[in-house]
This record gives sequence, C-alpha cells and structure tokens, in this order.
Amino acid sequence: MASALRTSTAALLAPPSLQLPPAAASTAPAAAAGGDARVVLVNGLLSPPVSGDVEADAAAAAAAAAALVAAGYTAIKVKVARRADPAHDAAVLAAVRRGVGPHVVLRADANRGWGNLEQAVAFGRAAAGAGVGLQYLEEPCADPRDMAAFYQQTGVPVAADESLDEGLLLPRPACSHAGLPADRAAGLAAVVVKPAVVGGLEAAAEVAQWAQRRGVQVVISSAFESSVGLSGLLQLAAAVDSWQQQQPAAAANSPAGPTHHGLGTLQWFSADVAEPPLRFEPQLLRPTSASSGAAVAASSHGSASAGAVGPVAADGGGYLPLQALCGGVEQSNRLLQGAQLNGPQRTDAVAANPDPWVGAGAHGGITQRDLSVEAFLRPDLLSPNHPATPSSSHHRADDGGQCPLRVAVRGIELLPPTAAASARSHGAALPAPPPFLFLHGFLGSSTDWLPLMRALAAAGHRCVALDLPGHGATRPAADAADAASSAASPPSSSNGPHREGPQLSAVAGQLNGRDEEEVDAEVAEAAVRLRLRLPTTPAHTIPGAAACVAQAAEALGLRGAVLVGYSLGARVALQAVAAGDGASSGDRSNGNGGSSGHSDGGPSRLWRGAVLVSGTPGIKDPAQAVARAANDDRLAQSLVRSGLTDFVRHWYDTPLWSSLRRHPAFDRMLARRTAAAGAAAGRDGGAAGSADEAAAQAAAALSGMSTGRMAPLWDRLDPWVGPPVVLVAGELDAKFVDINTYTLARLVRRHTAEAAARLDASAAPDGANAAAGVPAAAAQAQTASGPAPAPVPGPARSGMPVSEQLAALGAALVLVEGCGHAVHVEGPERLLGVLREAAAAMAAAEQRGS
Repeated sequence: MASALRTSTAALLAPPSLQLPPAAASTAPAAAAGGDARVVLVNGLLSPPVSGDVEADAAAAAAAAAALVAAGYTAIKVKVARRADPAHDAAVLAAVRRGVGPHVVLRADANRGWGNLEQAVAFGRAAAGAGVGLQYLEEPCADPRDMAAFYQQTGVPVAADESLDEGLLLPRPACSHAGLPADRAAGLAAVVVKPAVVGGLEAAAEVAQWAQRRGVQVVISSAFESSVGLSGLLQLAAAVDSWQQQQPAAAANSPAGPTHHGLGTLQWFSADVAEPPLRFEPQLLRPTSASSGAAVAASSHGSASAGAVGPVAADGGGYLPLQALCGGVEQSNRLLQGAQLNGPQRTDAVAANPDPWVGAGAHGGITQRDLSVEAFLRPDLLSPNHPATPSSSHHRADDGGQCPLRVAVRGIELLPPTAAASARSHGAALPAPPPFLFLHGFLGSSTDWLPLMRALAAAGHRCVALDLPGHGATRPAADAADAASSAASPPSSSNGPHREGPQLSAVAGQLNGRDEEEVDAEVAEAAVRLRLRLPTTPAHTIPGAAACVAQAAEALGLRGAVLVGYSLGARVALQAVAAGDGASSGDRSNGNGGSSGHSDGGPSRLWRGAVLVSGTPGIKDPAQAVARAANDDRLAQSLVRSGLTDFVRHWYDTPLWSSLRRHPAFDRMLARRTAAAGAAAGRDGGAAGSADEAAAQAAAALSGMSTGRMAPLWDRLDPWVGPPVVLVAGELDAKFVDINTYTLARLVRRHTAEAAARLDASAAPDGANAAAGVPAAAAQAQTASGPAPAPVPGPARSGMPVSEQLAALGAALVLVEGCGHAVHVEGPERLLGVLREAAAAMAAAEQRGS
C-alpha cells in the first residue's frame, strides 16, 4: 500500500505526530547533529557455542557479546535452552553480563526448549541468583500454558513469540488456555511480533495496540527479510514506538525504557536485492538525568535501559554506552521509494510526484473522528409488498398525512494531513483530490474500510465511511416513526400478540383469490415475522438507504465525491448514482436535512463517479426476485432465532466466501464480526447495545434490502446518463464476473454503437469495439428482457488502465486476479490502485468538461 501511494508505511500507521513528547525525550534515541531524529533501536543476536566445556563456551559468548556492543548494539538477545543442564545456560548468561556491563539490555530466548516447567524454573532461579538481570525470557517452556507459573515461581518476566504466531494469545482477554499471561501484571513483559507470520502490517499493528493497552512492550521482529522487507518493518517499529511514547507517562504498567526491536538480521545475508542496502548505524543517545547506578537494576524484576549516558569506565565491563545501533526511518523510506533493485535505477518517486506534501516529513497527521448526520425519509419508500408493511403504521391517524422517519446515520471520517492542505495553499494552487464516500457490505460496518481510508487519506483524500441502516451504529427504529400515530391510535392494554389480529387480517385480505393452502402458509409466515418484531423502516430498503447516503453526503459537504460500495453497499451506491441529485429526496420539511455542504462554483453533480465492488443492478426476472426475497426472509428469521454470533459463522461458511476463508485475514475478520454482535450499538451507550437488537436490525436489513425486493436497475443503465462507473469483481467470483460483464455491456452499448457507426462496416466487423477496448459480443449483449451472456471484456483481462476505459467508454471493468467476492479484504492493494486511478480520471474528465 505504501509503495502504491509512494509514501512510507509510517505515514499510513502513525498517529497525528511522530515527534517525541517531552516526557519521552529522555529515554528515546536521537541522531547526531544534522541527522535524522526518527530512528529505531535494534538488538543484536547471540547464539553461544555449545560444547562439553561450559567455561570455554561462556568465555566465547562473553567475547562475542562484547563485539556486538563494540559494533553499537545496546541490547542483545541470547539463545538458551541448548544444554542439558539449565544451570549451564545461566552460567553462560552470567559471563555475558560480566562482559558487557550493567547498562546493556539482555534478553533470552528459549524457543520452548525446556521440556518441562521444572527445567525452566531452574534456569530462571539460577539466572536471577547470578544477577543476570534479564529483561525477559521468550517462550521458556514446551507447553506455553506454563509461562504464567514460570513467572510466578521465578519473577523473570516472559515474552510471547510462538504463542502469538499460533494464535494462542490474542483471542482471549485474560490468561489464555488457563496459563498464558495476557498483561504485564501477569508477567507478560513483551510480545515479539513478526508481521510476515501474523498476517501483515495491519495485523501487526492490531497486535501492537492490543499489547500496549495492557502495558506490554511490543518488539517488531523480522524473519529473513531483505533490505526491502526490513525497511517496511523498520517503519512499522517507528510507528509502534511513537504510539508507546504517547501513552500516559504515569501509567504504572507501562514498560520502562526504549524498545529494542529484533531487526538485526541483515548480517545473515551474503547479498541483498537493494543497492545500496539498508544499513544500521550507531546514533548518539540523548543524555538522561538518571545516574549510572539507576540505569539498570540487576534483578530479574527490572528492565535494563540503554538510555543512560556517562563517561566510559576504565574497566571493560562497566562503561555506559554513548551511542546505539539504529535504523533510520528516512533511510528506509528513501530505499522503498527509490531503491535500485536488481540493477537499473528507478525514477525517484518523490521528485516525480507533483504533490509537494509527498516526501520527507510527510508522516502521520491523519485525523480520524466519528460522525453522525440526520436524514429524513418518506414512509412510502417502504415497498407496499414488503413483509413489514402491515406492521408499520407510519401515517398520521388524524389527517392521513405522512410523518418523516428521522435516521441518525453514523460513520467515521478521515481527514488528510494538514501538511497537504497547507502545501496546496501556497504558490500555484493544486486541485484538491476528490473525496471518497464508502459503503460496506451486509454484516459489515464503516470500519471495514479503514485500511483503504488510511492509505487514501495519507495521499490527501478526505474519506468518509457510513454505517448503512441496520449495521454498525445506524439503527433506525420503527417505534420512532410510529410514535406520531400512537397518540391518535386507540389505546391498547398491552403490546402483546393481540395486535397481530388486524395485521394478519390485512395480510389475508391482500391474498384474496389465491389458493387457500398458499394463503394459510403466507399468513403463518407473516405471523412468525410479526412475532419476531423486525424493526423494518423505510431506511431498511435500498431506496431508503440510498436517500440516507445522499443526504449525508450533502450535509457533510461531499458534493463531487467518488462513491464506493461493496456488495450490499454497491447496490445502494448504484441506486444513489442512478437517482442522481434526486437520491436525497425525503422529507426535509424541518430543515435539518438540508444541503449545506457545497458552495457556488462547486461540482454540479452530487457524485463525481462510482466504484462498485461485487455489485449487481438487481434481479429482473419476477419469479426469481420473489424466490430470493422469500429466501432472505427465511435467513432473517434464522438470524433472529439463532443470534448474530451463530449466524455470522454460518454465513461465512457458504460457497460465496470460499476464497476469503483461505485468506490470512479471514480469522481476524470473523473474530471482529462475532465480537461486534451487540457491541456496535453500544457506541451510543444505554440499552441500544443489546445483542438482540443488533440481530433484529441486521435481520431487518437482510429482509428489507434483499436483492429480490430491490427494483432492478438494468433499464436505467441503457442509456446511462449518470456519472462514470467503475465495476470491480474478483476473478474467482464467477457469478459476479458474469453480472458485471453484463452490466458493463449495458452501460457502454451506446458508446460502442456510435463507434461502430463511424467505421466502415465492411472492413472489420469488430474493429470499432476493439478500438474502444470492448469485444463486439459484449457491446451487442442486449435484449428486450435484459442483458444477454457476453464474454469477459478485453480491458479487464489484458490490464487496460481504468483511465483509458473511462475515457473511451465512460465506464470500466476490473477483474482482480486471485480474489473472490470480498475484494477489499482479499486484494486491498489492487483495489487501492483502482480507486486512485479512477478518482484521478474522474477528476480530469470533470475538469475537461468544465
């Protein structure tokens, strides 16, 4: 992602500022005068020799450790559990401590080498007795459940490495498997995070935030990465250090001293892919007021700090380090942006980028905040044949008028760094990148888009993601719309089942003239639905959700935004762009939903364009639509009966998600979905956070926004008079590849027909379409009843740029290789490229048109 943005990983992951707060200045490394102050400390790695002569092994280990210190390392990790007698390992460590003095951080890593708790405890007690002063011991026991007992019996803190990789730590809030400590108080001093193992930079960042909330030190560690991979990890480590420095300084459980990361693995390579390779160099350390005696507590309970500076002692083992081996963030950034890989030098991406905020110093500054916007909907947006219609009384009883439904639409907003805005305000004005508005899929929420939003905000785009009705914190309540009629309605003694009588009669009345058995079945189904009490409102429909989105965009000043929708969100987005500026129609009689977000001279259209990911224009065949709606109603009933947690597990077990289940991010996504059952509504506090309400809202959305109840939009596509549309589908998602192929054919038919008319029909029948980049079969795939089958368009498979497709056709199709339905999860980097290219092409087209 950082490479696609031509910026650094730190810019994507860091908080608003990576400058060190005063409280942390005394313990953080700094460069020499004129150098880069953004550096990352690294530890050295020592694997002592193992022979029959423990004294010789100890002397060799002490000499090797002294050499590491001479090279600039102020922390060393020593491999242990290599000998039959744990006391011999402790003796080697004691020799190392004597050789390097008290001011070098020592860690040990057993790699679960001791077969039982007794051996590990014997080592821990011997090391503590010898005054080794270990910062922590990684994975002491073969059974990770013994780590908590090890700490309790020895006082030596532990660190999780393999346990984290195996997923034994994070899923549970307390001690995992009745043994793994999960916070500092329980003995967990650090987690060793290998992004390549835990699922990438985003997953590693989640682990880091989880650990820091518990006062646990986060050590970013490499596997065997080249300079390119290590540069990304170095920037992640810088971001993690910055998060830690911004924790409250008085927190009792915060780790003491700077963090040394496990990134010193380049020396194991004989050659590198980058020229010049990444280099770790000694950097001066800031002085502290701590005395030399206070720098390190020679105890297993203390944490050695390399931050103290003082005169070099006469003896070889008592000096205070004046400098430490570090990696520079800016050096890694330059390598990632302009490294010479396998020979030829690439063009300097920073110099070639016209946007002045990209480059040195462009780190962090992104502002994230929650938002809430009111929308007002007409009750008649609820389809007359919707199953909830008989139970929804949205009409005033006194005058027959309609009460608008007020919907509080929630979401999140990311604002780009202020440096971007200030840079554009000087000299020749650069056009502001278009904003993005994101809509999630069924069972999702606005936070699903955060990785892409962070990347786009780092590139200068304002990004907003909304919770669709029935999802996240947008929870329209039928009671709010019914309240207006309750005063005029006859009083009732209870809210019990007696209300079903007249409502079921109304249902039966609508079924007059049909088979008695069929009527009985439908009345019975309606009775079940009424007992479930789904809070279906006009907002729980595709037109209603589209109106909410359009009103929110107007109120937030997002006129001219690129609308991005995935799956359910793609159907809502297509409805919104097809309706144009009229999509925001609803009842705004009280003035609270009016448009105030754009000024004169702004974009003339509400939407600059749309990117529809795994979407569909609907089901044209009435019989198929009825069957789909009935199936979604059954699923909604199942959701309410079984609860959201069980339903989520079953939902993602269907064939649609087969490729997603193979993705490394699937388990984390599933855990977030199940953990969010009932929690999302709690963002407002109060009773709204119940799991029952979360299930009812999701069921209402599933039923009300069913593809079977959506008015098909195929006829609106030809001729298409809306903004440019980019269709995206995963290549493994065969059903939606076909749907989007048909959709493109419908969108571009007029373009291709006009191009064909300009060519000599006798020359090459397919020439016009080939010139436009779309096969003739796709251009002609139209029938009176709907789209006819068409082959996959050439541009999608051949890699024809989105900008060229939009210029030639006004629409584009991208098939993302190796991805299924959830393209934004399975291929976020590819989707990010599509979004940036589409936004740039849409903005350029609008400028040409103006």
